[in-house]
Parts: sequence; C-alpha cells; structure tokens
Amino acid sequence: MKNIVETLKTIKFKSAIIVKVWIVIAIGIVLLKGVIAGWSNTASDFNNYYLSAKLVSEGTPIHQFYDNDWFTNKAYQIGIKEGAKFSPFPPITAYVYLPVTFFKPLIAKRVWLVFNALILIVLPFRIRKITKWSLSQTTLFLSLFIIPISSCLNFGQLYLLIGFLLLESLGQLYMLSKPKILGFFIGVLASLKYLPIIFLGYIIQHEKRYLILIFTFLGIIIPSLIIYMIDDQVHDIFFLDFISHLEGNLPGQGKYAVEFQSIDSLLNNLFVYDQFKNPFPLLNLSILKPIIKYSLLGVTMVLLFYTFKRNHYQVTPIIISIGIIGVFVMIPASASYHFLLLLWPILCIIEWLISFKSKKALVIISIMIFLTFTIQQYHIPNLDQLSTINLLLHYPRFWSLLCVFLLLNYYHIKILRKNYG
Repeated sequence: MKNIVETLKTIKFKSAIIVKVWIVIAIGIVLLKGVIAGWSNTASDFNNYYLSAKLVSEGTPIHQFYDNDWFTNKAYQIGIKEGAKFSPFPPITAYVYLPVTFFKPLIAKRVWLVFNALILIVLPFRIRKITKWSLSQTTLFLSLFIIPISSCLNFGQLYLLIGFLLLESLGQLYMLSKPKILGFFIGVLASLKYLPIIFLGYIIQHEKRYLILIFTFLGIIIPSLIIYMIDDQVHDIFFLDFISHLEGNLPGQGKYAVEFQSIDSLLNNLFVYDQFKNPFPLLNLSILKPIIKYSLLGVTMVLLFYTFKRNHYQVTPIIISIGIIGVFVMIPASASYHFLLLLWPILCIIEWLISFKSKKALVIISIMIFLTFTIQQYHIPNLDQLSTINLLLHYPRFWSLLCVFLLLNYYHIKILRKNYG
C-alpha cells in the first residue's frame, strides 16, 4: 500500500513538472511568434484598422473605404508600403483604432501590441476568478490558444480584446448578474465583428433575457445611427459587401482562397470553374456547391436538435457552446485569431467535461481543439500528383473543427445516457 501511495505521488509530481514545462514552452512561443515577430512586422492586418481610423480622423467618408483600389492607394500615400484594405469590415470598425492614430504606423502597431499583451496578462486572473481554477490551470487552458494569441499579437488584431470582453461580460452574467452590461457589450461587439451576436444563446434561460435583448439592440442601433448621420451612404454599400462576404467572396483574396479554410472556398475549388483562378476543378458543376453546403448545414442543425432533444429540450451553456462551434464550421472565412472568440464557449466545454469527470473525453477534446487552432495549411506537404487529395488535405482547420463539433455531440449524448439514462 505504501508503494502504491508513493507511486501515485511520483506520477502526480512528474505530471506537475510536465505541465509547468509546457506552460513555459507556450509562453516562449507567444513571445517569439507574437510579441517579437509583431514588434517589427508592418505587413499585417493592423494596417487596415490603422488607415481607416486615420482617414476617419481626417473626416473622410467611410463609404469610400469599400473601394479597395482607392483604399490601397491611400495606404501608399501615408507610407504603408504593404497596402491595406477595409472591406468587408462593418463601418464602426473604422473608429476602433482612433486612439493610436496620433502615432506613426509602426509605433502605433507597437502601442496596440502592448495593449494586447496587457489583456493577455490580465486574462488568466479573470478566468481564475470565474472558474475558481488555479493559476496554472488557467494558463494551461490558455495554452490551447497559443497560435490564435500569437497571431493576434503579431498582426495587430482586435480579437483578443473582443474575446476578453465576451468572456468577461458572460462571466459577470453568471457570477454577478449584470445583464445590461452583457447586452450592450454583445450589441457593440456584434456591430464590430458579426459573430458575437450568436452569444445571445447563453441568455435564453436567463430571467432577465428581455432586458439583455433590449440593451443588445441598443448596442447595435446606437452606433449604426451615429454612423448613418455622419455618412448616409455607407450602410447601402456595406450591405452589398456583406452579402458577397457571406457567399465566400473575400475582397483581396477571392473565393478560392485556401488560407481562409472555409467550406465555401473548398467547394469553390472543387466545383466552380474559373478560367484563370480555377481552370481544373474536380467537377465543373457549380450547382453542387450550394447542395453540399446546405446539406452540411442541415446535418449540423439535425445533430444539434438531437442533442437538444436528448437533453430534454433544456438549453444549457454546453448546448450553446456546441452550437457556436457548429457555426464556426460553416463561416465563410476563418483565420487563427478568429478562434479567440471561442474563449468562453471552450471554457464552458472544459468545465462541463471536468464536472462529469470525463478524463478521456477531456484529453481528446483538448488535443483536438489544440490541433484545430495550431495546424495550418502550409504545414501539410504537397502531393502534386494527387491534386484533389492534396486540396482536401490542405483544409486541416476545417476538417479538425468539424471533428471537434462531431466529437462534442457524441460525448454530450454519451454523458447524458450514462448519467441520466
């Protein structure tokens, strides 16, 4: 018996050492690929936000920003050699980076990087307050997001800020019940990046859900009205741009861009002919794209409904979190930093797995999430002789995210059966 106890202590000690080493490695990767790389990187998404804010500060109408050639020329004029594009951003996005427009582009980028770094430093402490985890556990959780965090720091993006605000406001909803703050935050954030609107799913069972919806509406409509009063043409132009974006047509990249790892670009490459950009599709049958896409959407919805049914038609945070993962499977474009919006859903998923003591499921889901966020298409070797297989293999983010969604549904149903029959 004494030997067994000593063995268990040794295993626990070694596991703690492995976790600490991994956390040090994760911090090193973020410093190397995020902070150090981003400190001098001027060829980044930051240019898009900086230039739009700079032009707004000079009184330029925002509707002009959706002309990519005009916007790129403006970038060249102020010394941004790498160019920039504003489309398909919502109009309000042009105002976010106004505080840093007092600096030259590179200095402004560094100021924003420091701001993001400060959020990252605060984040584990806020997660610890919400979850009651230890600091090492919260840091281990954040290590799942090594590449999204590094990418956000490197490219000067705002997704770490949005992910943090969503986590903070939803955490406050469950901890202190501040529905007005939650509603207004979701509204403003949805005005910036669309996807936060789906986080309203978390409030369905809340007793003050109608109050939250009112403040969400205010968070969307107030900025929109202010922008309309400044530029009454911008919303018409933006709406046309938004519809094109939903169809997977990405300004500056086109609808065949593999980099954005979407179901739209995959199906475009497989079935939509283009004389110059896609002369050799698998089949020249563009009608297959909407058929397959909406079939996948249908399967996703059926799976979610079945899971919902197995849960006795109860809307719970885990159901909503799985649903949000399903939405991410279907979005028309994704980049690594977009996954920072999933901080709260994945936190809910991890807490749920821990609460049911599903160690195997916890390990498998955590590994799959990490791989989804980490593996990029350029990590996959080219198989030039097998063009179709090569194309399919170069969508690792899409396939792994789909696997995460399917696995979550499987484990949710399995745990329900085990615990409730």
